[in-house]
Amino acid sequence: MSRLPPLGPTAVIRLWREGGMAYLPALMRPAAIALEDCSEAERQAICRVLEVSAQQADAEQAGRGDQRYFRIEVQLARDDDSVVDLKVPEARAPDGLVKLWQERRG
Repeated sequence: MSRLPPLGPTAVIRLWREGGMAYLPALMRPAAIALEDCSEAERQAICRVLEVSAQQADAEQAGRGDQRYFRIEVQLARDDDSVVDLKVPEARAPDGLVKLWQERRG
């Protein structure tokens, strides 16, 4: 289980779905979200999804065998190199994370 630091309005989030048996380039394209481009309500909803997802993160279990997982990369600020990297096994991914990835990818 992981915890996220508080996310400010300048945080940037990238989501990937990785793993599985076949290499599918379309799935490798990240969903990118700049919180500064979101409304306050969207920001709060995204942060809630990320907090729940962080509780399901397990780098040891993600990607074992043919298991897919979601990779969440959080850059705490555009001008900051600090990055939080989480891996959530697809089987444990909250519905909100799956929906966010589907809505926001390329």
